Amino acid sequence: MKSLRERRKPYLMLLIFYLFTLALLYFIHFPTVYVKLFLGASTVIAVLYLFSYLEYKASAHLSGLGGICGMLFVISLLYPIDLTAQLIFFILLSGIIGSARLALKAHSFDELVVGFLIGFSSPFFVFLPNF
Repeated sequence: MKSLRERRKPYLMLLIFYLFTLALLYFIHFPTVYVKLFLGASTVIAVLYLFSYLEYKASAHLSGLGGICGMLFVISLLYPIDLTAQLIFFILLSGIIGSARLALKAHSFDELVVGFLIGFSSPFFVFLPNF
């Protein structure tokens, strides 16, 4: 989807499905960590949707990868688990995919960085206030 206008409907539909799943998980008393994962993902999609109306095309690819990196980092802070290898893998994968997006001229460098930061920051807002 090259134009921002083309992104709006898919983002909105995805946001509705994520919010529905979030509500379902909450009401069936699914483990809190999964509910928070969907809350973080829903937040990222909502921000991308909002950015489409602000005429800014943040990278959804790197938002997803940034979310994975942020989640791995937050989990390693909250629990005694060493996730260094997984975090390095996903950071490298983010660089590879970001480079491919640049080579395809699908995004500018700042759109990639903003996309990654949107995803990376989401787990911090969802998990760390209760830390």
